[in-house]
Amino acid sequence: MSCPFCTLPAGRVLIADDHALVIRDGFPVSPGHTLVIPRRHVDSFFDTTPAERASLFRRPATTSVSTMACLPGKPCHTCMCT
Repeated sequence: MSCPFCTLPAGRVLIADDHALVIRDGFPVSPGHTLVIPRRHVDSFFDTTPAERASLFRRPATTSVSTMACLPGKPCHTCMCT
C-alpha cells in the first residue's frame, strides 16, 4: 500500500522541512482542519527522534496563526495524531 502523504502535489503542502510537513486536510472535520505529519514513516509518535518531535511541535504554533487569520473569530484546536 502506498502512502498518500508521500505523493502529495506541491500545492497541497503549506509548510515543510526535513522532518515534517503541514497540509490542509482533504476531508476536513471543521474549517481550517490542518495536518502536521512526520516525513519519516513511524508507527507511533513515540518512535520519532528528538529532532522530529521538535519540528512537529513547532508547526502547530505557525499553522494556528495562519488558520486563525483565515477564520477570524473561530476557535482553533490542536491535536496530535500518528
